[in-house]
Amino acid sequence: MVCGIDAADSFKMTCEVSNSKRLEKINKERVLDMICEKISLYAENEKVYYVKYLLDNSPEIEEGRMRPAMIVCPGGGYLVTSDREAEPVAMHYLNQGYQTFVLRYSTASTGGCVYPASLFDLCELMKVIREHAEEWYIDKDKIGIIGFSAGGHLCASLAVHWQDDFIREKFGVESEIFRPNAVILAYPVLDFIYQKSACEKDPRVHDIQPASGDSYYEFMQKANKALAGDCISTERFKEISPIYSINKNIPPIFIWHTSRDDLVYVGNSLLFAHALEKHGIPFELHVFERGPHGMSLANKTSSHSEEFISEDVNRWTELADRFLKRHF
Repeated sequence: MVCGIDAADSFKMTCEVSNSKRLEKINKERVLDMICEKISLYAENEKVYYVKYLLDNSPEIEEGRMRPAMIVCPGGGYLVTSDREAEPVAMHYLNQGYQTFVLRYSTASTGGCVYPASLFDLCELMKVIREHAEEWYIDKDKIGIIGFSAGGHLCASLAVHWQDDFIREKFGVESEIFRPNAVILAYPVLDFIYQKSACEKDPRVHDIQPASGDSYYEFMQKANKALAGDCISTERFKEISPIYSINKNIPPIFIWHTSRDDLVYVGNSLLFAHALEKHGIPFELHVFERGPHGMSLANKTSSHSEEFISEDVNRWTELADRFLKRHF
């Protein structure tokens, strides 16, 4: 394996097999590339970007293979985007044969993200991927999105709004280009009105968290302001909550949560699943008994402490992979 740096913010991993004469004869001078490249989504803001991980095709396997794609949207309360829910997740899907993309969408740390700014970021990346699908060996009818916590809110927002006029008018293209073919939501915020009510009743919300120095309540207040802006009203909460915009055009959705999540309450997922059922939308819901908020892959790859490692919760990856195979 030979790795060379192409540019300061990107690199190309070139994998060359030279031990087998048979493979040398098949590939001759051909070198297989796995490309990892960081690209700004907008020229005017380099802090909003995506990283693409693209597998090359081989004549030894299937030279004309068109692969599914997965966009990864990390969480972070719209204040930042978490590393733990970014590249580790992308590598999982790369290993499953997906072309993968990590979206570092607009947050408070990038200069602001008042809704629908981050949703437009995800729409822009969907558009870019479908426009380059042939070049990047992507099946444009097999593009999934996965989001964690705030990233789950972002993915759910696209799931319910992809066909809406405000998106079509923003980009000036047909709505179908924005439609994800499947959606995975991990401990997502889906109903800000429910979340606020549950938070106000929870005595734990005023406990100080050592990592941030804030209580959960203070964190949620900052996150709400980052997304909703200065006007934090019931009507505004309803506008930004995907649960109140569920419709018949939503693609299949896989949801998972832990029952003991003490930051984004499990009721977000339960209520959303019930609303999907009422509208006849294909969905799958898994609630695991134990585990804190932010478990990501729930294994060593994505965890900074034993608290975030669980063989039981880690099963969501296998369950989601099966879900995707059914719909792709």
